[in-house]
Amino acid sequence: MATTEKTTAEKQAEKTISDLQEQIAALKTEMGRITENFAEAGKDAASRLSDRAQDAVKTARTRAKDIASDVEDQAHIQAERIKDGAQRGYEQAGEFISRQPATAVGLAAGLGFLLGVLMNRR
Repeated sequence: MATTEKTTAEKQAEKTISDLQEQIAALKTEMGRITENFAEAGKDAASRLSDRAQDAVKTARTRAKDIASDVEDQAHIQAERIKDGAQRGYEQAGEFISRQPATAVGLAAGLGFLLGVLMNRR
């Protein structure tokens, strides 16, 4: 009878071991799926982060180009103002010389003399 009980105990142990092995195999399979899901989620997150970074770079480039264009436009406007001011000064000097040639010659001579004195001091 002890032999029969031992055989039954052995059978139960074998069944328990077999059940545990099946459960371990199922857990390994499930862990593999979970690992794949985490890897896929990580790839998705990295892809989204990369896309956002690329969008930020594109936005920064666009803003930099816009700012550079605005600065260029303002520089052209200022250059045009300076050119206009110089042109007006030239025209006013010409009008002054036409209206008062003697005074203009006197001023030119006086300025020439002053410049000559200043240049000789150096």
